[in-house]
Amino acid sequence: MRLLLPKSLHYPITVTELLQQPNDNVERFAPLFSYFYQTTVTEGNRFGEEHQVERKFPTVFESPVEGILTAWKISKGMMIQSSIDVAEIEEPCSHSVQFGGLCSLCGKDMTEVTYNTDFADAERATINMIHDNMDLTVSADEANRIEEEAKRRLLQSRKLSLVVDLDQTIIHATVDPTVEEWQKDVNNPNYEAVKDVQAFKLMDEGPAARGCWYYIKLRPGLNDFLQNISRLYELHIYTMGTRAYAKAIAKIVDPQRKIFGDRILSRDESGSLTAKNLQRLFPVDTNMVVIIDDRGDVWKWSDNLIKVTPYDFFVGIGDINSSFLPKKQDFKQTTATRAATGVDSDSDVVGGEKEPEPKPSGDDNAEDKLSPGDLNHTNAAPTTDVSALEQLVSMGGGDDPNVLQAQTSKQDEALAAQLHDRPLLQKQKLLDAEDDAADQNDENRKGEEASGDSSKHRHHLLQDNDVELLYLEKSLTEVHRAFFQEYDKALASSQGGRVAELRGGRNARRLPLRSNSDVSVDLQLVPDIKTIMPQMKLRVLEGVVLVFSGVIPLGADIQR
Repeated sequence: MRLLLPKSLHYPITVTELLQQPNDNVERFAPLFSYFYQTTVTEGNRFGEEHQVERKFPTVFESPVEGILTAWKISKGMMIQSSIDVAEIEEPCSHSVQFGGLCSLCGKDMTEVTYNTDFADAERATINMIHDNMDLTVSADEANRIEEEAKRRLLQSRKLSLVVDLDQTIIHATVDPTVEEWQKDVNNPNYEAVKDVQAFKLMDEGPAARGCWYYIKLRPGLNDFLQNISRLYELHIYTMGTRAYAKAIAKIVDPQRKIFGDRILSRDESGSLTAKNLQRLFPVDTNMVVIIDDRGDVWKWSDNLIKVTPYDFFVGIGDINSSFLPKKQDFKQTTATRAATGVDSDSDVVGGEKEPEPKPSGDDNAEDKLSPGDLNHTNAAPTTDVSALEQLVSMGGGDDPNVLQAQTSKQDEALAAQLHDRPLLQKQKLLDAEDDAADQNDENRKGEEASGDSSKHRHHLLQDNDVELLYLEKSLTEVHRAFFQEYDKALASSQGGRVAELRGGRNARRLPLRSNSDVSVDLQLVPDIKTIMPQMKLRVLEGVVLVFSGVIPLGADIQR
């Protein structure tokens, strides 16, 4: 390491003697060189008079580290004006991997600071790039070495890295116990949609930490999607849920741990409670990394991102971990979208802004009516004000323990609301009420009423017709193809240039000759996803002319 003088010395200093020679074995606190400094001091004489006198003070500089002195950067008689490198010392341990304040290689305490240093050894390894542990850190050189090895391994297997979000990207989660009831009722109109929903219980989560059952719906086609994409990408989970939640989801989507393995990053290890950052996993470069997420804002719309249409299977539930994400801007749903779901999304039972439509007056069945608690929750006045929590997050307080507690409490309240209000059941009741109102006006229904048949549902709340993963797989495959097409092209050009140089060609590229085993050649030619993907996105609307409704009204026939 290069030995840097501390800033606390009395500069300028003048070197009087080099006390160690190159190749000497230097112990910690051993004298390295002697020097003197000059300063003005106050001295008194025998008459009690004080005078300002300039004096020289000789002293020695002691080595803050142990090792072999390989070279001096200073010489005898040299005046040093400020903190500079004075020597190079080869240490027996670089302390490049640390865990919990200790060096993982030699066991030394990294938090110790001595009188002749300005830094702790802990500052040598500040990069956290391990998925499941914040205490394990590495140095910049070690991080670069690890990433180079990973990139070489991926290039040899012709794979890229894919960072995968969970909630509303590949799964949708709720804690509404209505799902379990519908799974047990084969006559329920939502039975077919929920029969394959899986569930697990987390004992350390939920209201008052009493434990909570989570119901998980896999996005249609997920198994095939993961199997196909895992041939092209090495997959990492990155979620704003807790680690226990993330591991439970991974056990469902990847039971044999062949796709994600231990590559799971949750908010417990993320380093941020409000945003996601690729540097947490790839601190050196992100040239070979692609992201899929339904939220682009948490990534600050990174060029590595493929924005996914949110998977909203459990109508009105949204992202179960949304309290740890920036608040999304709400847009009023179009009539066409509401018709497709069969429910007006503005009447969201959980945190909704619109009062649910009243039941038809002819329905006197008290069991089908919303409880007063449901109405109180639903009738919350709409507001556009930013909450105190959101203000703290926007001011950068999202990693503060107090904000973490507030966000956790907010999530617990949301889960408790789902458990108590049962929003899915209430929305289905609204659909049933609409069916009843329509049937009362239908003369053909008289016979059905006489038979007393209670299985009269015609509409089901949940739609299991999402096809997003088909398009996403196509996009990821195209990104992979474009990347390696660019890489192969650069590799062929580089090899051709070296052949021409050996032959003495006029236009030979002057590249340094390397053996085939030298992986730095490949790494130098690696394309950048952040360049490739934006170019691909630009081609999406190529040749398309956009005309807004201010020019052509909605519903107008543009051919006339």
